[in-house]
Amino acid sequence: MNTIPLRTGLVALMALALTACIIEREHVLAPDTQGLVVDGDTLAPVQGAQVRFEALNGSLASVADEEGRFFLDGHSEMRRVMPMVGGVHRDASRVQASANGYETGYSSAAFINGLGPAQAEYPVIIMLVRQGADEPDLAGLMADCLETPEQRHAVHIAARLAELDPQGLPAWLDTEAALGLEEHISIVLRSSLLLDCEQTQAAHETLQGKLTAFRAIAGIGG
Repeated sequence: MNTIPLRTGLVALMALALTACIIEREHVLAPDTQGLVVDGDTLAPVQGAQVRFEALNGSLASVADEEGRFFLDGHSEMRRVMPMVGGVHRDASRVQASANGYETGYSSAAFINGLGPAQAEYPVIIMLVRQGADEPDLAGLMADCLETPEQRHAVHIAARLAELDPQGLPAWLDTEAALGLEEHISIVLRSSLLLDCEQTQAAHETLQGKLTAFRAIAGIGG
């Protein structure tokens, strides 16, 4: 008995059934985002900073106002997916800012993807590092495994946050802003990155020490 035609027919039927199950779903590339650009040293607003979503090439930049505040419109697109693929999940879009006298700064706009247009869960705080700023001790421990400007920026920010005076925190550093900053650093300086450092243990302990200090200063758990 020749089973090849039968098998071919079954494959064709399965392919047809799968095709019929494909649906269109709105995928969010970036959420509606609002936040603040500040000088990483003085924590003062940086007026005129150009802010944009890193992944949206050609998107218009938002210009930070006199209080350093900005707003970015989100963007989504329709994608054809299987019903069991690409469900609701936590996501983050990278935001970057540039201003004269500073290195490019970065942060993350966290949101829930899969439910249509989204808003960032936390206000996005971008702390800019002045050009020529001294490297923190953590940068030395991770010198052989830092690969991108974004990672180097996160190292500077982690070190700066751990040095904040709990008695003189800026008004913008509330619980939501603190959680957003912590999440961004954890995303960029992920554990797998530290495994590539020659001084893995020292780098890990130093980073965790700085994040622990920041949590205590900002009054957040975790």
